[in-house]
Amino acid sequence: MMLHKGNIKVMSFLTLACCGCTLTNDRIQKHWWKYGNGFHMGDVLRFDNNNLRNDTIFINNKTTAKIIDKVYGLFGDDNEIIIKSLLSAETGTYHEK
Repeated sequence: MMLHKGNIKVMSFLTLACCGCTLTNDRIQKHWWKYGNGFHMGDVLRFDNNNLRNDTIFINNKTTAKIIDKVYGLFGDDNEIIIKSLLSAETGTYHEK
């Protein structure tokens, strides 16, 4: 299969656009997160080193939930974190703001 120059340019752009498309804990801590749906820990979440360690969320020094997925929004979509309650196993979505 031969690739045309135009296709190579598009593929190169998409590859470059996705480089670094991960949500680090540093980025998660620098922004606030608005409730979307599912498991509800509050209308807005803010994280720091006391309440987010690795992917575990603490409330009053007790493990409460875990970030199970970090979704990097492409082409104008919000970045999202998906959390899971350690008590009920219910999941919820929060959007970066």
